Amino acid sequence: MPTVGVCVCQAEKLILMTDVPGVLRDKDDVDTKYAELNIRQTQELVQEGVIAGGMIPKVEAALAAAAALPNALVKIASGATPGAISAALRSDGGTAFGVGGELIHGS
Repeated sequence: MPTVGVCVCQAEKLILMTDVPGVLRDKDDVDTKYAELNIRQTQELVQEGVIAGGMIPKVEAALAAAAALPNALVKIASGATPGAISAALRSDGGTAFGVGGELIHGS
């Protein structure tokens, strides 16, 4: 298993841009995107096989960043369209990650 390292410098927002709109319950249905996940939920989804393959290192990086930046907004979001960063920063863009029960919401 690859090791994920995160180097951050007092970031308030960290968006991991990828080719998917976030973590999906059904990888073929964008309407099944999770808006938010914490560590426990993420571990359960890995065990269920919902989070698999190339999504695992992305989620590990997001959780590592959320742990390093507990007051920051950390998301996985699609970078595939024009305006992707603005879309990711909206509350409905991507999947937000938190290390505890509370997630940070940014605008």
